[in-house]
Amino acid sequence: MLRPLCILVLAASGMTLGQTPASTKAPAFEVVSIKPTGEFDVNRIGGVGTNAVGYYAKGLPLSTTVVMAYFPAERLGRPMPRIPGWPPSMDKEGYDIEAKFDAPTAEKWKHLTNDQQGEMIRPMLQEMLAERCKLRAHMTMELGPAEELVLTKHGPKMKQTGASEPPPPNTYPIAGGAMIVPGESVTFYHASMAALAAWLNGAVGLHVVDHTGLSGTYDFVIPKPVRQTPASQAPGEASDPATRPRWLYDLSGLGLQLRPGRAPDQVLVIDHIEKPTPN
Repeated sequence: MLRPLCILVLAASGMTLGQTPASTKAPAFEVVSIKPTGEFDVNRIGGVGTNAVGYYAKGLPLSTTVVMAYFPAERLGRPMPRIPGWPPSMDKEGYDIEAKFDAPTAEKWKHLTNDQQGEMIRPMLQEMLAERCKLRAHMTMELGPAEELVLTKHGPKMKQTGASEPPPPNTYPIAGGAMIVPGESVTFYHASMAALAAWLNGAVGLHVVDHTGLSGTYDFVIPKPVRQTPASQAPGEASDPATRPRWLYDLSGLGLQLRPGRAPDQVLVIDHIEKPTPN
């Protein structure tokens, strides 16, 4: 069972993952270094992510990079997904990974949006894992726990956005074309309910699906959330997703609510993986 690290699930594909068609082959990293750091210790994690020169992961199990390679940004913040076929022994060792772009790729990277960067980096990581770890995988669908975004009995209380209305200049783009102004409360512009559900995926750390039936886009403000820590959890205790601390958002002022439900979700299945080949 993978550790419940909070990370980021990709568009379904009929092909075997870890491989890309020749016509759409992703650019490869120019230099890749993967070094074992000994037994995994959560207190020695040095971070994971991308920067101007490529991808890095410090002191983390390979499962972290696998999730980064196959799961899109809207899953960020949800618990580590269950990955059938993953060898539990591979979560006992940490690795330092540095994967660097060549100069043309680094130049292109600078001009991409966050969403575009995610679309570019995932197949590059998949190719790296296929080459260095002989990773082969495929996606399937499973029914699992979810939070359903639904209307309250009073209906929506949000301003519908006109297509020609530009958002303010201080906004930040999120998945689905919506714009937000982050802060203690979060202001949304041009947000569809699907985009809101995708944002809530990371914000509440659960699988959120849009069941509002609303079309169009809206402007609205979500108030500052409240952090809920289950009474059964001791401070600092690693816990399963059902008992992890959660951010609770009051959506009632928008005529919306989250209710427990179940929904299909994508699951990554490992067909084959090996420890990385030496540098």
